[in-house]
Amino acid sequence: YVFSGSAGDSFSIAMNKTSGNLDPSLHYSGPAGDQVAANDDAAAGENTNSLISNFALPADGQYIIIATHFGARYGGTTGTYSLTLTKLS
Repeated sequence: YVFSGSAGDSFSIAMNKTSGNLDPSLHYSGPAGDQVAANDDAAAGENTNSLISNFALPADGQYIIIATHFGARYGGTTGTYSLTLTKLS
């Protein structure tokens, strides 16, 4: 998923399981293609949904959200999910 933003804009991204045994994992990359942030568990040991909360964009440009799953190495997890991008400022 791609979105555009300006340096200093703040966003939160949430990926929540809606069915199956999915263990969501979120990553996002900046305009230069570098990974800017990642999250596997919103609350380690308590909540396997993924949340990247209140992050400020480092530069103007397009950002890529990678919505995937944890566990590919061990057979993976599957299911459906909802993905929410919220602009905070």
